Amino acid sequence: MTFALICLPPVSFAETRLFVPDFRLGAGRDTQLLISNNSDRDTSVDLWAFLKTGELLGQEQLRVKANGIRSLTLGEAFGSSSVEGSGWLAVVSDSDGIQMSYSLLGDRTEYREAEAWPKRELALDIRQEGKQVIHLSNTSAIVNTVTLRGRDETGRFVGLQELSIGPFQQLELPIEALNDAPQHIDVLATSDILVAVGDRTNGERTRGVGQRADERTLSLVIEGNEPVGAYQVLLRFDPTMVQFLQDDILGGSAAGFDSRPLAVTMDNASGQLRIASFQIGNQPQGSVDVAHIRVHLLRPSRLQFGITVEEITDLQGHSQIDSTAGVKLVRLK
Repeated sequence: MTFALICLPPVSFAETRLFVPDFRLGAGRDTQLLISNNSDRDTSVDLWAFLKTGELLGQEQLRVKANGIRSLTLGEAFGSSSVEGSGWLAVVSDSDGIQMSYSLLGDRTEYREAEAWPKRELALDIRQEGKQVIHLSNTSAIVNTVTLRGRDETGRFVGLQELSIGPFQQLELPIEALNDAPQHIDVLATSDILVAVGDRTNGERTRGVGQRADERTLSLVIEGNEPVGAYQVLLRFDPTMVQFLQDDILGGSAAGFDSRPLAVTMDNASGQLRIASFQIGNQPQGSVDVAHIRVHLLRPSRLQFGITVEEITDLQGHSQIDSTAGVKLVRLK
């Protein structure tokens, strides 16, 4: 049912679809909706709210009288809790006279107009002042691959980033995570994507799916008898527990590996992170700290990674997988 209402193109029985790209609920926060019916008949509207993890927070059907206004908060519709949740929501109606605005209570008081139907291609203009974040919401039940292409004020290409977003999930990407502070961003997606640019909340670092204060840094350590020349490691993780951004992957402390790894690919939808790098001119051996990984838990739980060693070589390029004592993640803080 969710797939039918949210993912299919507009048809005759669904003449209005409006979206809130970023709601807050819980821990003293709430989002207020103001829905107006400009038609001459009473109209039903369906409210669908999804958490950043892609989980359905709830569905509620409302009745709005002819030429009337209905005001409610998400707390009234779905209840609240002591833990803050966030995500995106949609309003679907069989009337073309429905309009909606919203306000994030406890954050800002002004009302904003709801977004129109998502698109697969769009362009964003980025303000240079303030701390901004891009909200990317996948409104379909399949994985959406999204490409962000930055341009400067002259239209010159300044950077490219590709992200995978799981069904109904939402990612939040800080502007500074994009190279060279682009003033314009072209968004290309494999299916409809809801995109909005907003201010970062309370000056905190924004995470891909939800945000928690539980932050830690892990060290990727290779143990062996021969000096390490190169490595490639695949990490598997629970995407409902943690999501990564490019700036979460840092260099380690070992000589030759103390700068950011040369190759980092991540798939937040399926929970895979591949890290690879090489060095010359140094002879790190023993317990070699090759990379640091910043982790922000989305919910309190035990963090676990699956580790697959795809390659480790010595300084001459000879594979050392069979003779390597082990590869492990060690908590630094």
